[in-house]
Amino acid sequence: MAFAIVYRQVQQIPAAKWPEFLKMEKRMIAAEAKAGYPAARRYRSMFGGESSNIRVYSRIFESYADFAKLLAERFLDDGLAKLDAEKMNIIDWERDELYYLDSGSPVPRWMQAISRKPFDPEHVACAIPRHDVVVDPEQVRKNIESGKVRVLYRQIQHIPRDRWAEKMEQERISDDAELKAGNPLPLRLRSMHSPMDSHTRVSEREYDSMEQLCRVTENFFSEATPEDAEVMDAEGRRQEFFTWEREELYYVDSDSFDP
Repeated sequence: MAFAIVYRQVQQIPAAKWPEFLKMEKRMIAAEAKAGYPAARRYRSMFGGESSNIRVYSRIFESYADFAKLLAERFLDDGLAKLDAEKMNIIDWERDELYYLDSGSPVPRWMQAISRKPFDPEHVACAIPRHDVVVDPEQVRKNIESGKVRVLYRQIQHIPRDRWAEKMEQERISDDAELKAGNPLPLRLRSMHSPMDSHTRVSEREYDSMEQLCRVTENFFSEATPEDAEVMDAEGRRQEFFTWEREELYYVDSDSFDP
């Protein structure tokens, strides 16, 4: 059975080389689209463990085989090879990461084997729905005119190896509460090949603006509505199912202006 993956590239750009990098990036995007690559969401680090000169690309491949095929073909593509060489002469360093896209994918059988609580077929036998980023071009135009920029909020958690059944049940409960409150729902990833181990859960949500994220956060903490109070209750329960958590915030450059 095919399962979707997320390919994430993280690059550090020297501050003085951003203009040169952005010109190369436009040519790279066009060449990759011609070669059949899915479009990448482009981000720039805002708050997190890395500097503000970090560029991130995130792509969804509908199968691991699709990713492997394009990667193999890339080594034989002279145009992409030249662009890759040009890129490496501009950036300081690059890191490649792979994730399982758990949203919308079957639950691995090993999760059922090691979880202390049996999987409840009604709630967690099938993975939570997939919430791909859907961008309203009219909203993007309004944001740019008003000086607003979309942001990505990224949560990284380490899950105890025997608590996946409970964790996925918690995610469904949290999603139901957030949906009632009108909050964006996340894509959920699980580390595959990255600096983190395979029990690392990543949740990613995009917001139309920093203002929207701050408003959602304030409503959550003040429990402004009964729906926000329900989200707070779900948050209390969520705290039981990870050993550590890190939060990151990125500018979304895909649908806004370049720096």
